[in-house]
Parts: sequence; C-alpha cells; structure tokens
Amino acid sequence: KLIYYYSLIKGGGKINQVLQATNNTQQDLNSTSSFVDLAGVTQAITPSATSSKILIISDIHFDLTAGDRGFQIQILRDSTVVFEDGNNKSTYTAGARIAGRNTYLELDAPSSTSSLTYKVQVQTDGSSGARFNPDSGRSNITLIEVLA
Repeated sequence: KLIYYYSLIKGGGKINQVLQATNNTQQDLNSTSSFVDLAGVTQAITPSATSSKILIISDIHFDLTAGDRGFQIQILRDSTVVFEDGNNKSTYTAGARIAGRNTYLELDAPSSTSSLTYKVQVQTDGSSGARFNPDSGRSNITLIEVLA
C-alpha cells in the first residue's frame, strides 16, 4: 500500500511539510461501542495550497489480553471521517496475550488552506477491551503535505 501512495505522489510535487504527534501514555478501553479519541494522537496542519494532498500515516501500539477480541480505528479531519477500518478491523481470537503495532495509511485531498486537525479514534470489538501504548510504547500520527 505504501508503494501505491508513493506512486500517487511521485509524479505530483514535492513534500512541503512533515508534522507528527506522538503519545506514550497508556490508555485502557473497556467495551467502547462508540469511537473515542486516542489520547495525544492529534495533529494540526495548514496546507499551503488548495491543491495539496495530505498523506496520513498512523502507527498504533496495542496490547490485547486473553478474552479481548480486537479494535478498529478511524481518522478524522476536523469532524469528517477520512479513514475507517470497516471490514478490515483488527480482530484477534487467540486465548493468549497479543501485543503489536498496526500502521494505517490514507491520502486525503482536503481542498483547503485553513488549519486542519487530524486525529485517531478507537473502538473496541464487541464486549472486550484493549490497551493502547502499553509498557511505555507509543502511538503516533504523521501528516505529510504533498504539493500538486
């Protein structure tokens, strides 16, 4: 998927700015049926042109204990969902602990030169829970403005 995004921006323009927000504060979620903000994984950017695209890269560090089933994420630009897991949610059925990192990519075309805020939200799968940023692990969101 990264090669696909590279080919999309390769012929276009140059990288204008790269911004990142990182958080390593542990956050435990127990059976959340609605999406909640992943603490500290929020970043603002002001595109320099309406033709700019924003490449969003989010790296999520997680830990599921026995009985936890999984989670899904969505990424918002202000209040608009620009990425959602949908049927590709991270679901695990093992009876033992699972710890890992998932990376998500999305290319957004906001058509704006106003300040935009991107953030990651998470939701647990079913009646289980999930832990994010365990053992001082960190999650982040990186925004790359690509000029047309």
